[in-house]
Amino acid sequence: MVKKLILLIAFICIFAVYCYPSEWFEKNKELSVVFHKNVWLYIENANKEDNIGKWKEADLWLSKAEKKIEETRPFIAGSWPSGWPYDAEALVFLKYATPDAYLYRIIGDYAYSHKKTKEALDYYNRYIVHSIVPDTSYMAKVAEIYEKAGMLKDARIMYENISRVIEDKNFHGDVFTLQYLNRKIKNIDIKMKKCVLLPLDVFFGNIPDFIKGDFQKIFIDEITGMKNFSVVSKKDLERVLSEEKLTESDLQYPDELSTIGRALNVDYILRPSLTKIDEYYIFHIDVFDPQKKSWFDNYEYKTESYEYLLNLIKRFVSQFQGEDISENLLLPETEFLWEYEIDSPATDLKLSANGKRIIVGCENGSVYIFTSKGTVLRRFKTSEKVLKVAVSPCGEYYGWGSLDGMVYFADAKGIKWTEKTGNYIRDIDISQGGRFTVFGINNDVIFKDIKGETFWKESLPQWITKIKITENSHRIFVGMENGEYWCFSDEGNALWKKNFNDKIVDINTSENYNGAVTAKGKTFILDSEGNEIFNFESGEKIQYATSEPEIIRLMSGKKGKCFYFLSKDKNQLWEYNIREKINFIDALDDGGLIISTESKNIFAFRIIWK
Repeated sequence: MVKKLILLIAFICIFAVYCYPSEWFEKNKELSVVFHKNVWLYIENANKEDNIGKWKEADLWLSKAEKKIEETRPFIAGSWPSGWPYDAEALVFLKYATPDAYLYRIIGDYAYSHKKTKEALDYYNRYIVHSIVPDTSYMAKVAEIYEKAGMLKDARIMYENISRVIEDKNFHGDVFTLQYLNRKIKNIDIKMKKCVLLPLDVFFGNIPDFIKGDFQKIFIDEITGMKNFSVVSKKDLERVLSEEKLTESDLQYPDELSTIGRALNVDYILRPSLTKIDEYYIFHIDVFDPQKKSWFDNYEYKTESYEYLLNLIKRFVSQFQGEDISENLLLPETEFLWEYEIDSPATDLKLSANGKRIIVGCENGSVYIFTSKGTVLRRFKTSEKVLKVAVSPCGEYYGWGSLDGMVYFADAKGIKWTEKTGNYIRDIDISQGGRFTVFGINNDVIFKDIKGETFWKESLPQWITKIKITENSHRIFVGMENGEYWCFSDEGNALWKKNFNDKIVDINTSENYNGAVTAKGKTFILDSEGNEIFNFESGEKIQYATSEPEIIRLMSGKKGKCFYFLSKDKNQLWEYNIREKINFIDALDDGGLIISTESKNIFAFRIIWK
């Protein structure tokens, strides 16, 4: 039996390698229509040998194909070699290159797949030279290989050649913008020599005076700090302007700008501007080539807060040097996902911890269950206004309380149990898997299991404002009107008590910590024993250096009029001001899904980092 199993596995492995062609073969197999059947058979054999690791044999088959095709050349329309296709199907490809050129491309792809860079470059260049119409896709590939190999002059020449054929509109393959290609060439020049920059004064539009002076200085300081660059001073610019009998206002014209650039031996001239349009600060930089008398490139960045203007300058500095924008410079933007109009104004909203389900309660007694995509999974209806709603971390169980004192527990199939309390529900929460539900009725805490059986009930000295149960249901945290904050065990024993002297409006929990948020936006972070770790107020700067990731995650969420999301690296928080029109808001801590309500409208967004 074991031997049969081994043989079966071996057969499957052999079958797999023969059934799944190599990448180099797969991307070129459409070219079979231009080859003599015997030559294409050589290429197919090379693919089979390559798949089973017989690379010497694969090399030999490709060598045979190359030898055969060289014996057959030339491929001339009037005297096309016998046995080589020249029909309509073949002409789709032959209008761009002859069979010998295509074989060089195939061998180049084969060599590159085996990391034989030198050999790949040789065959790719043969393909480019022998092509009838330039293939910009492979020209760009060759340029990138040159760049990675440090062959910068060759890379520059290839990018210039791509620019030329695109300008002549005589090419096939990928379409590249001239701006992209000019930037590539500029980035190579920067690596090859020390470049001289002339920065013009920043043009400001609708910018407060307190920003202008600092921004101009920071911009000059940052570009002066760039490696392999020297920056022309303001004094030298004024000297040359005087010699040429020009003023700074003349620098808006290409001829005058070129004259100044040449006199100062400048490689590039930067024209920066900072304007405020609506709620956005927009930082724009045009780049001028004095030798070509042309504005050939531009960069643009935007932010809603002046606090991140330095970030925009640093982004430009990175990109101008040909570097990718580092993660610590990425800024968050909101991306709209979907919206839905419910049948009555929303009264409460919750998003499950896994982001898969949303529950919304309404004034007319409707309760909506949404998927993360905005699809209504289920709609329940009660006779009275819904006051509070809850969803389990897994998103599979739901709870809510209504104005008539009824408490409901349900899953997607329907209501599992209800309880008539006789008073208003103050808050409700559900543990992982719906194992336990805890809710507050005035000043009473009630703890029930998934079947609706009451495990315990405790009376508190003040009305309850917020309740939170940990995912594992071992701890229950209760906040009250006067700022008292108590922790209970799952058996109903009060483990510790605190008083923060302000109404508790939100509670967050993690494995080792918990946090209480007051009506004034102050957050208190405590450990599992009730010891205060630290506190902070909404809007104030937070020191993250000594904070554990678990604590930083706990600090996310709504605090007063602000909402805090985790940064891209999860090591700090981003602060957002909540619009006055928003009635309720809930979100994943990383901003991957944000749900808000404005009367009867539900909106879904997410944070993307750019």
